[in-house]
Amino acid sequence: MKPSILILAVTIVLSAFVRTEIQEEVELICTKKHSTSNTCHYNFKIGGINYRYMDVGCKGKKDDIIKKAKEGKLGLAKEWKIPCPEPKEKPSN
Repeated sequence: MKPSILILAVTIVLSAFVRTEIQEEVELICTKKHSTSNTCHYNFKIGGINYRYMDVGCKGKKDDIIKKAKEGKLGLAKEWKIPCPEPKEKPSN
């Protein structure tokens, strides 16, 4: 019984130190501003999945929005509401 408790405790301690790599994978694809509704749409790609963020009133600065997205402090929704062209990848020679 004691070895299983020790293994469980070690697993819990080691899992607390697992670093997620999502911060490096955050990529801002495009932004669009709608003047009539006074909203700014930010399209992100995180780990190959499309996410969006909508700033009502366009109060946030672009750099701050990207920083918060990398820190995981933004409420992102899946899928893009506003379509935008993705940047073309450079061909590797």
